Amino acid sequence: MNAALPGDSPLWWLHDTDSLGRLVPVAGALLTGVGGLRAGGSWRWSGSALIVAALVSLPFNAQDDRVLLSVPLGVAWLAWGIWWAMRDEVPQTA
Repeated sequence: MNAALPGDSPLWWLHDTDSLGRLVPVAGALLTGVGGLRAGGSWRWSGSALIVAALVSLPFNAQDDRVLLSVPLGVAWLAWGIWWAMRDEVPQTA
């Protein structure tokens, strides 16, 4: 038992690297998706895809058929990257 995070602590998941390894990419996808939604225009579809795919991937488990729930998240990231690479406008810096 870890003295800093005992097993009965509500923060037990912070000590579990498997949970963090799953939640951190999902949180990143959610934040990127929200950024796409807030940017508006043609970014909305890819932002929406990232948000939906991130939420779908939450029950992911590599030990059974739920491993396939990671596929939509990968496809959404692929779509985001392709859309970013093919856009016409150049980002402006201040």
